[in-house]
Amino acid sequence: MKISTRQVAMCAMLTALALGLSTLENLFPVTLFIPLPGVKLGLANIVTVFALYQLGAAPALCILVARCLLGSLFAGNASALLFSLLGGTLAMLVMLALSRLPGLSVYGVSIGGAAGHNIGQMAAALITLGNTAVLGFAKQAIAQFKLGDDATPDLLNICLDTPRRISEAYGPESVEVEDMYYRLDRDLADFLTFVFAQVRNGEVLVVFTSDHGTIRVDNPVKVTGDRETSANLRYKTGRNLAYNSRDVYEILKPEDVQLPSSNLTSSYIFAYNSDFLVYNNDANRHIRYYRNTFQHGGISMEEMIVPYIVLKPKQ
Repeated sequence: MKISTRQVAMCAMLTALALGLSTLENLFPVTLFIPLPGVKLGLANIVTVFALYQLGAAPALCILVARCLLGSLFAGNASALLFSLLGGTLAMLVMLALSRLPGLSVYGVSIGGAAGHNIGQMAAALITLGNTAVLGFAKQAIAQFKLGDDATPDLLNICLDTPRRISEAYGPESVEVEDMYYRLDRDLADFLTFVFAQVRNGEVLVVFTSDHGTIRVDNPVKVTGDRETSANLRYKTGRNLAYNSRDVYEILKPEDVQLPSSNLTSSYIFAYNSDFLVYNNDANRHIRYYRNTFQHGGISMEEMIVPYIVLKPKQ
C-alpha cells in the first residue's frame, strides 16, 4: 500500500495530538474512583475514531500503537502500556466492526469503542494484577451499587481464579504460588476491612471455599480415543474410548448420574488416586511431560474434599 507524504504528515500530527490528550487525561485522578494502576479515561481514542473514518483502519492502527508506545516511554510507566494497548486495540476492533454496520452513526461507533476500551482495560488489570484487580472491582461494585446499604440481603459472588492458574502452571508447592498467597492475604485483608466498614452495623457474612482440589499424578494409564475425546488427564469423555476397565472408574450412561453427554454413545472414565490418562500415541513423551504434575478431575480425597470458611465481623 502506497502512502503519500500528506498521509504520513497527517499520521504524525494525529499521533502528537493523541499523545497530548493522553497526557491531559493523566491530570484527571481516575484512580481515586477506580483504584487500579494504568486505568485512564481513554480521551486519546477520539483520535482513533477520527483516523478510522478519515484515513482508514491501517493508519488508525499505526497511530494507536505509536501513541501507546510513546506515551508509556515518556511517562516511564510499563503497566500503562498494557492497559493502553489492550484498551485501545479492543476499542479499535469494536469501532472497525461497528463502522461497517449500515445506519450506525459515528456517535454509536464511538460509544461501542468506549465500551471496548473499558473491557480491554479490565482484561489488562486481570492479566497484570490478578486477585488485586478482581477484589478492586468488587469494592467498586459494593460502593456503586450500595450493597448492604439497606435491610434487604445482597449477594456478591467473587471468583479468584489466579490461584488455580498459577498452581496449575507451577504446582501448588512452588515459590510462585507462595508469593501469590502472600499477596492474596494482603489483598483480602484490605478487602475485608473495606467490606466490614461499608456494610451497615457489620451485618455481613463472608464464605471462602473452592470448587475442587488437586493431586500430584505419577502413574500413567493408557487409553485410546478419537479426536473428539476430551483432553483432561484425570477424566475423559467420548464415543470410542478403549481402556482396561480395572484401571478406571467408568460411567457408560452419563444421564444416570446427571453428566452431560455430547452424543448418544458418549461415556466417561475417571482416573483413580494418583493415576493420569495418556493416549497410546506418543505415550512416552506425554508420560515424561505430565508425570509429577498436579491435575484435577479424577477420584481422590485430595480432589473431592472441598474446605470452606465462614467469617463474621466481631460484634
